[in-house]
Amino acid sequence: MRTSRKLLWLIASLAAGSIIIVILKSMDSNMPVRSGQSQPASSTSEQLTDEELARLAAKQLAALLSRNEIAASAEADRVRLGTRSLSLRTLATKVIQMNGRFVAALDFSCEVDGTPMKSLYSGSIGVDTSRDSALLTAVVEWVAQYGFAIGSALASPRRQGTLAVGGFLVHEGATGVRGQAPPGFSPDKAFHAQVLNHLEPLLRESFSKDPPARLHALTLTLALGGEQAQGECRADGVVAPRLCERALAFAWPQGSDPYMFKQYYVFVPAQLQEE
Repeated sequence: MRTSRKLLWLIASLAAGSIIIVILKSMDSNMPVRSGQSQPASSTSEQLTDEELARLAAKQLAALLSRNEIAASAEADRVRLGTRSLSLRTLATKVIQMNGRFVAALDFSCEVDGTPMKSLYSGSIGVDTSRDSALLTAVVEWVAQYGFAIGSALASPRRQGTLAVGGFLVHEGATGVRGQAPPGFSPDKAFHAQVLNHLEPLLRESFSKDPPARLHALTLTLALGGEQAQGECRADGVVAPRLCERALAFAWPQGSDPYMFKQYYVFVPAQLQEE
């Protein structure tokens, strides 16, 4: 995922107040390690490789899914989900220094049951005091914001409480907020239903028509509350300007300070759902 320098700068400028609003059961008390905590074993003199980051992401994703009562296990860079499998590939596409901090962009590609799934191509950004810490933060945020939704959709598409819109069942990841969130802003199922219903008229035309897109995905990265709202929205990994225009027109909560809202959804077509 080609992350623009402008987007990296915006995230870095809001990083001081970076939080993840966790909406998944038990995720808040069992999140993977972050900067400042004990880190996974790695050499202090060598930089983390893409292969190491992929294996770490698979391990953390399997653990997170298991804690949320979804059977999962990790083998190298692959997460096993019952009869399904999810293989991860990572690529650190950009690491830059801004305002004394490192900003790392990390791309994720997925194979489902051995088949590349272009619609699940995604990217995460981490901000920290060193290159490896920033990359580890990008892994942690991808697992919570992206990986959980993908794993849940594969392992349990009809999971209790799953949202439905436009002929899809929708699995959401953790909501990311950077900067100062508006007072009382705590996205729940009802909030996500409102956002998805607002976007529904443009969903199908925005998704890829190429097989084997058995799963579709939507990423919203929106800068809100400032003089002019702006953002980047991707449908199946591809920038979708019209969808983003509609997303920015939603009645977003407003506070005294600007903030960034980031949300990932995975869509399972109703006619393709498996028991």
